[in-house]
Amino acid sequence: MACRPFFSDQRMNARMVEHVWGFCTVFEQPMTRATVAEAVSSLLAGDQGTQMQEMRGMAATAFAPDGGSRKNLDKLLKIVCPPHEHSRGDHVDKTAEVTGCAPTTHGLLGASSLAHTVAD
Repeated sequence: MACRPFFSDQRMNARMVEHVWGFCTVFEQPMTRATVAEAVSSLLAGDQGTQMQEMRGMAATAFAPDGGSRKNLDKLLKIVCPPHEHSRGDHVDKTAEVTGCAPTTHGLLGASSLAHTVAD
């Protein structure tokens, strides 16, 4: 990554990318054709290029349909909005009603209907 910070937190972000991710060229001086060409070739040809390719592979694996990020997002969505039994809302899963994610015959649950649902 080639960074050219201009304002506020951009300098800090550029340094973070450089020191934490490990592959970055920060342009402190005006950018010229020669400095950009040098930065690009050093990023792609050296160890930094290899590290970028490794991180690209890890990100692709994590975001694949069976990857860890996708699975964890699916788990979170099941916790937040579990599926209900009928789309009409005649008989809705109690967990879904408590979270307010499932439709009911009266719309989303309010405090009074929530107390009634839990009592049932």
